[in-house]
Amino acid sequence: MPTALQVRRADTAEVIGNALAHKAKGLGFRRIAERMGRPESTVRRWLRRTTGEHVQWLHRRGTERLGLVAREAFCTIRYVGNPLGDALCVLSAAAVEDRRRFGFPDPPWDLIGIYTQGRLLSPPRSG
Repeated sequence: MPTALQVRRADTAEVIGNALAHKAKGLGFRRIAERMGRPESTVRRWLRRTTGEHVQWLHRRGTERLGLVAREAFCTIRYVGNPLGDALCVLSAAAVEDRRRFGFPDPPWDLIGIYTQGRLLSPPRSG
């Protein structure tokens, strides 16, 4: 699967990631959908899939990658005070450091897609 794609999603990591970043800044699903040109129902489903447990998992994925690449970068991160925003900050910092240190040409959201194994959103519940 190409790194830009998300598991079981028609949109890329960049599109979904930007929607999550808007949510972290306090926007609701209607305003996000309008800004991004996506159906409200789609954006609402995305936002409902960003559960607390999954946000913690995203944060751990970013922390693990950043710890491997540039442990000292943790000192420069400006946490925003909400779990989703903080998780996105750490994931972004890891992507920036990977590009800077290793010259990866991939866009940051593609790298974040790799770190999160194509799962910026929590997997659907079975049953």
